[in-house]
Amino acid sequence: MVKWHRSPSLCLETAVHYELQADRASDPVARQKFLDLAFEWRKSALIYESEGVRIVPSQEAGASEKGAAALALSEYGAE
Repeated sequence: MVKWHRSPSLCLETAVHYELQADRASDPVARQKFLDLAFEWRKSALIYESEGVRIVPSQEAGASEKGAAALALSEYGAE
């Protein structure tokens, strides 16, 4: 059985995927659901970047990656 490791970059890639889906959605309800999913994935990226959660081996994450995730969440009004 393959063990899946969630990483901040995977979370951010998935968030971008859902944001693109939202851009393409013509139905407002579907669009909002995609945006909600993207928000949750971006929030997950911040959680996995934090010091408290280490699911993947520690890597030297540059400030740019952390800054990008924080900036992305600030677009949605989250902290």
